[in-house]
Amino acid sequence: MYYDTPNLSPYVTFLRKNRIFIILLVFSIGILAFLSINPKLFSTDERIWLQDSIELQRTESKNLESQHVTKISLQTKGFNAISIKDLKGLESRLIALQEVSYVSSLLSQKHFYNHKDSEDSSLVKVIETASLSNDELVAFIKDFPQLYNAYIDSQSKKLILYVFTKESFHIGSLSEEYLIEIEQISSSDDKWEYLLFVGLSTLMIMLLFKLAFKSSAAPITAVSIIGLTLLFSVALVQVLLPSVVIHIAMSLVIVSISLLDYLYFYYRWHVSQYNADPYNALIKSIDRNIKPAFWTTTITVVGLAPLLLIDSDVIKVLCLSAIFASTIAYLLNITLLPAMLSFFKIEHPKVPYGKYCYYFANKELNFKRIYLYSFIGISLGVIAFVAFSFLTEPTRYISNKNSHNVITFEVAYNELDTKSIEDLYRLEHVLKRKFDSIENIESIATTVDKLLDIKKSHLPINDESLAEALFFIQMYDLDSTLIKSESLPITIILAKDSKEKSSIVKYLSTYKKMDVYFNDVDTLVSIVKMKNSKVLLLTVATAVLIIAFFMGLIFRNIYMVIVAFLASTIPMAWFAFGMYMFHLPLTLEVLIAMTISLGLASDATIHFAYKYWRARFYGRSKKHALEIVFFYASVPVIIGSMILAVTFFGLSFSSALTLQLIGKYSSILILMSLAVDLFILPILLLITDKYLHKEEEVKK
Repeated sequence: MYYDTPNLSPYVTFLRKNRIFIILLVFSIGILAFLSINPKLFSTDERIWLQDSIELQRTESKNLESQHVTKISLQTKGFNAISIKDLKGLESRLIALQEVSYVSSLLSQKHFYNHKDSEDSSLVKVIETASLSNDELVAFIKDFPQLYNAYIDSQSKKLILYVFTKESFHIGSLSEEYLIEIEQISSSDDKWEYLLFVGLSTLMIMLLFKLAFKSSAAPITAVSIIGLTLLFSVALVQVLLPSVVIHIAMSLVIVSISLLDYLYFYYRWHVSQYNADPYNALIKSIDRNIKPAFWTTTITVVGLAPLLLIDSDVIKVLCLSAIFASTIAYLLNITLLPAMLSFFKIEHPKVPYGKYCYYFANKELNFKRIYLYSFIGISLGVIAFVAFSFLTEPTRYISNKNSHNVITFEVAYNELDTKSIEDLYRLEHVLKRKFDSIENIESIATTVDKLLDIKKSHLPINDESLAEALFFIQMYDLDSTLIKSESLPITIILAKDSKEKSSIVKYLSTYKKMDVYFNDVDTLVSIVKMKNSKVLLLTVATAVLIIAFFMGLIFRNIYMVIVAFLASTIPMAWFAFGMYMFHLPLTLEVLIAMTISLGLASDATIHFAYKYWRARFYGRSKKHALEIVFFYASVPVIIGSMILAVTFFGLSFSSALTLQLIGKYSSILILMSLAVDLFILPILLLITDKYLHKEEEVKK
């Protein structure tokens, strides 16, 4: 417990005596771990989620291929012959790319009409927009504007192209030649840009540690401990899950957890040299942190281990990363770190934080209960609201403004007969009736319907009408995109500001009258997220409850369950509330940010509580105990949180969407968690102080 003081002098002597061997051994194992890592098993959001995609497995079981849909918006000065010329140039360059299957735009449209040779005879003809001159196409579109809204954004003066490919592709030099915006789910270049940011982040961390402690010991040991923790954790995850793709940004969870764990040990060693020699400073560093760090690791393992039973590779990798990071960082902090620090000595340790600790201690000692209870009451309301909305309206968290507004799927058929066409037509008719934001549907059914409308025919159609329609479809080479050997492709294009994509996907995934097989990657990822949204919420909630429960056991104080629950949940609940209000999407980046927040919150709660209860056990007053908490626990939290926030904020300047989102979300959540640690957690410890009644008895 917190009142024990073990004799660590023999252990520290052993470490100092064998420090060179320990350092060489650990770094040698680190090199082996680095060589064992398979870089091909790192990816971005797309591949991570698709590992859990049942819909993708259904699609592949029918020998259907998935595809990527990239939305490209060409900025123009207006809809005129010049903009059409630019559109033709851009589309011809795109079609020439090897990865591109086809492009859907204004230039790929075919307009059927009834051409009358005489009063008694007529012939179905087609206008191919690609064959029109620039001026002719402008005039034609102005005559039928409502038919092509999906490809023209008049308000923003943009022409829209939808590029269909088997894999995500790079636009290359076209982005320099044309003023375009690109929306696609992933990019393989993210990996290399991520590695660049890892290097820059390492330099930034070293610089910030140097500035914070004015010592070369801090940056050298910090990078060593954090880097080795990262290598060992990733290697172990790949050993346990050899075929599972790991998100390239999952390492940020490891860095965050290991950095704060390291800071508690290093900071105590650094400031202890103010009144102790380096040897005794090492003893104090280990003595004051070995137990809270052990409890932190134990709680992380116990809290996340049960979640490994969930059948989701995303959750398994996330949990294993946090478990290994906490465990390995703990082992390195009590072995490698003391061995390395034994080579350093701080001649003039700076302790400029004392006056701030006294200031916070005095302010929070005289807190107003009404303000605290009001904030906690509102926060509990936010927690309940977020949980309820997540369970009842998960699609609100799935809507992604960065996602393109296209849904593609295929329906299976045995024979292309009138029943197949009528069934597909009825499905499309229901979709248009239910969802107003659908601007266009491209399929064999809509094409046949146009031809029937020209011929003044009506459903149900007969075999003769269908045969005639199929004849025209083959004549104008439409069958290559509308008909496959065993399936019929359908493309739905939504309005640019549509928020109905997830609702449409949900409706189609539960449609029973036809076998629907989704094949565009963005939609497949959305389906996985929708199906896992409740599981993900339960995952976080379960981890929080388990951690809170064990906090109570560790400190033998039932009120610590409440303290741990509030300290962990309040930052995430307010962040989730912001997601709800601003329609932020549930992405793996959000989960990474929440995992980091949960790890930092549980770390801070244990260290704050350990130092507070230890001080109270040895007879310190509430004020003195708070000063100890702020000086020895809050300062490492402040330094660590600010370093992480600055580092993650730097990621938001990346051109890779994955890194941008992690940078923004993590920095926000880290600062929110820091605010709770500084202004709420110490007051909660005061309220739950089990030594207060003893002081009152003494006074009496």
